Amino acid sequence: MKPKPVPQKFVVIFDLVGFTASMVFKRNVRLMVRKLIYIAQAQYPERLHKCLLINAPYGFSTAWKLVRALLDEKTASKVHFVSTESVTGDFDPEVLSSEYGGQHEEYPLE
Repeated sequence: MKPKPVPQKFVVIFDLVGFTASMVFKRNVRLMVRKLIYIAQAQYPERLHKCLLINAPYGFSTAWKLVRALLDEKTASKVHFVSTESVTGDFDPEVLSSEYGGQHEEYPLE
């Protein structure tokens, strides 16, 4: 008998360092957020395990209330505001970036 496949889930980290309130009013930022929401909810609804938001600036909670209204409750409940230090508990240190307390070096951006 063939074993059943184990469902795979993923964790997304959004580092909001440098995010400003004025970005919410930029069309391309709103489109990106809309596309990310669509992908998470429509394409992979059961694959998202957690979405971790770190380095959220002051006042981001107001913007979050607006975005949360666009999400279904099941997806919204998977979004968590966390500190950089607390991210390590959700990942194997070998795959987590050293920037967040893991042992993996960043891939170079070219």
